[in-house]
Amino acid sequence: PGNCPLTQVWLLNEKKKHTGRSFEGHGRTALHLACASGHPAVVTLLVKWKCQLNLCDNENKTALVKAVQCQQEECTSILLEHGADPNLVDVKGYTALHYAVFGQNISIAAKLLSHKANIEARDKDDLTPLLLAVSENEQQMVGFLLRNQANIHAVDKMKRTALILAVNFASSSVVRLLLEQGVDISPQDRYGRNAEDYAVIKGHHMNHHMILEYQREMGPKTPAQDSNLGRRQKAGNGAKRNQD
Repeated sequence: PGNCPLTQVWLLNEKKKHTGRSFEGHGRTALHLACASGHPAVVTLLVKWKCQLNLCDNENKTALVKAVQCQQEECTSILLEHGADPNLVDVKGYTALHYAVFGQNISIAAKLLSHKANIEARDKDDLTPLLLAVSENEQQMVGFLLRNQANIHAVDKMKRTALILAVNFASSSVVRLLLEQGVDISPQDRYGRNAEDYAVIKGHHMNHHMILEYQREMGPKTPAQDSNLGRRQKAGNGAKRNQD
């Protein structure tokens, strides 16, 4: 019957015979196709037949990446259990864990981490899965990654911390979560601004209030930790008094 797993594999392999490795011009193998389409029985048979697990398509995506990207958890599990590499990157520098973040799929993310996925992997913008989760405003994923020891102090190419990204994307829940984890509020990005500066500039009053409360709880700031924007405002007020 056409729906039997063996028939599906035969059809996939027949297509492969006539088109080489390439399916639909993307360089995908039968395993890529089975994973993207969500056919775990086919994936199981291909794995038993010693199909190469880590071959990449034209976007440098492995079958595992396609399984994660397409939210196919059972296919993901089969590949991981048979040794698929979770740390290979595609043309954008994304790993399977980055795609689990995009899909907001904590269950798949947990499976990847249990099979040695690199929680600090960086894409072409130096975004780790945690920084990506913050920029996507995924509070649950942020919490999950932090519980799994993701580096809360990581910065991207623009030197933006998780807190700076959270403030920029107006995510009060993520800002609160990061503050509860004891994040350092003082680091500055490439433009010399810290999280407090961005909260003021963007008019995010709740975020600014939380940061100020956090500062008070943590004790007096050193001069180096003082907000750049605050220093500029003080300098401006001083100049105005001198003119009066």
